Amino acid sequence: MLLSDFDFELPEELIAIRPASPRSSARLLMARGDKIDDRLVSDLPKFLKPGDRLVLNDTKVLPVRMSGVRNRSFDGNKIASANIEVTLLTKRKQRTWGALIKPLRRIKLGEKIIFDKSFHAKLIDKTDGQAVLQFNIEGTEFMKRLENLGIMPLPPYIASKRPADERDNVDYQSVFARNSGSVAAPTASLHFDYDLLAEIDKIGVETSFVTLHVGAGTFMPVKDEDIKNHKMHSEFGHISQEVADEIKKTQKNGGRIINISRDVLKMSSLQNRLNQINSYEHLYFSADVSKYSEINQIKKVLARKDIYPDVIINNAAGNFLCPFSKISENGWKRIIDIVLHGSFNIFHIFGKHMIENKKSGVFLNISATYSEIH
Repeated sequence: MLLSDFDFELPEELIAIRPASPRSSARLLMARGDKIDDRLVSDLPKFLKPGDRLVLNDTKVLPVRMSGVRNRSFDGNKIASANIEVTLLTKRKQRTWGALIKPLRRIKLGEKIIFDKSFHAKLIDKTDGQAVLQFNIEGTEFMKRLENLGIMPLPPYIASKRPADERDNVDYQSVFARNSGSVAAPTASLHFDYDLLAEIDKIGVETSFVTLHVGAGTFMPVKDEDIKNHKMHSEFGHISQEVADEIKKTQKNGGRIINISRDVLKMSSLQNRLNQINSYEHLYFSADVSKYSEINQIKKVLARKDIYPDVIINNAAGNFLCPFSKISENGWKRIIDIVLHGSFNIFHIFGKHMIENKKSGVFLNISATYSEIH
């Protein structure tokens, strides 16, 4: 499958540059069987019932986009200045962040970007179009400067139409955001307001929170025409034992788990396996999922630790759960192929419907699709 297979005509006037207000007045596209219905997010309580559990992502978006100046001396006492835009992506080690810089070609290794008279960062590395910056402060003082000087990282298709403003500080933050760490908004969460949450609570629907910080991959375009060569970025997530127990109890009592956004689904899909591990150990892996050799290395590491999780590949096509240790190379290729084609089909069917009806929409994943690969 090629990147160009995903090309389609999207009229510019149908691209919203501001979210709906109130939040729950946003349109909701419901797909059930072969039927597609245009609804509103405020209609969601009609599809819930007592005993269900709503799982939400409580990540908080950081205002990670900042403007600074690079000064360069030449001809003795002359100074050449350049305006630089920085979008922080991932905190690495002490005082160091991975970042996107525009224009990256205008700054050299070792040069500083000055954000104000006592806040600056030095470029210490450039790799694959990304930068590594070392700041002069850290901790609480760093966060204060970020809050004061940074702006919300708007999606590129919006940022190209208008600059960020004060309203975005509210619009691009969920009403239940509390754990700072995302560099982009968990968009499905933005459609919930206090009135909608109160109505859901009245029904008898319980609520749990997990944390998944939306990472740098959100900003990374797919550049390779063969999309299987695209390398995905990792993200940090956390699900507490308390939440895992709540989800397990709801399922045991016959309730449904309603995961709001794919980010939540990534986390809550793990809870059954977490309950089976006596002692928690955080394991982080980075791999190109198109290369079975890299996947096989992860399998070996987990086997040595006597951990046998399910494999979870999540996108609009659904989730595939099967014993990770038993996946063959052909089985893995089949999983990747199904995910790519499934995403392709859903994207085109729903996208075509929304364009034809000149309506915006939200894909709400109410229940996951599970398939075993033998």
